[in-house]
Amino acid sequence: MKNLVLILFVAFASFSFAQKPCKVKVSYKFDHIIEGYDHTTKSIVYIDGVQVEESREHLQSTPMSVSFTTPKGEHEIRIVTFTYYEGKWEERSVANGYSTEGFVQQRLKFGKKKSINITFDIDIVDPIVVIK
Repeated sequence: MKNLVLILFVAFASFSFAQKPCKVKVSYKFDHIIEGYDHTTKSIVYIDGVQVEESREHLQSTPMSVSFTTPKGEHEIRIVTFTYYEGKWEERSVANGYSTEGFVQQRLKFGKKKSINITFDIDIVDPIVVIK
């Protein structure tokens, strides 16, 4: 009987103190879009190399956000933007002929809540990233 009470106490304590995952919101937008180049776009978010979220398809001129949860602690986040061009999805990058890099990759510590705001400015090669 004592063992059963001890097991139930340990089980209750572990559930009570289990960490809640970190809520993450990734928002992004494109600035200075050239007329006639408002392409269909989507972004995929990876945590430690595993896809955790994908935005819906949208025009670049429409700001977008995605939300997901991830375990607390330090993780590698990679956000990759794709553009639908000439009948296929391709990664948005300078190497593929775009004026901006369409990805963000950083090692971050995730706690209770994290907000990542990205601006892809057509006039600047690297994205502007603000993390709160």
